[in-house]
Amino acid sequence: MKATSQPQVLTLLGAAKAEPSGYLLIDAPDVAAPGEVPVRLRSEIPGTTHLVLMRTSKQPPTPPDAGRPPPPPERPVVAGQQFEGGAPARLQLELPIDTAVSLVLLAQARGRWFYASRDIKVGRLASRAPA
Repeated sequence: MKATSQPQVLTLLGAAKAEPSGYLLIDAPDVAAPGEVPVRLRSEIPGTTHLVLMRTSKQPPTPPDAGRPPPPPERPVVAGQQFEGGAPARLQLELPIDTAVSLVLLAQARGRWFYASRDIKVGRLASRAPA
């Protein structure tokens, strides 16, 4: 997908009216160190045919430098998977993060879209002053 925002993804998928669901799981730490973070996704909604994971940064973008071109926009879709009817809808991935992110998991089942969300904060080690 070439979408550059979550609303654009929702429109393209036809998921603009997705409903919240307690049967979707985003298993990830609440706080993580910068780098690769393990994320497990699962849908317990019967008949799930698609899972789509989106992310957005929780920090405002840094202003562009005068001599440099602006960075390309962050792609909101991280992963997507189609499942056969009756197959367990599960995904496992390593998500690279360096700033706090908000994750949204979309699941399509029986022609309807459902979602769950989760925030991951990024912790940094405090620098110690020389003794």
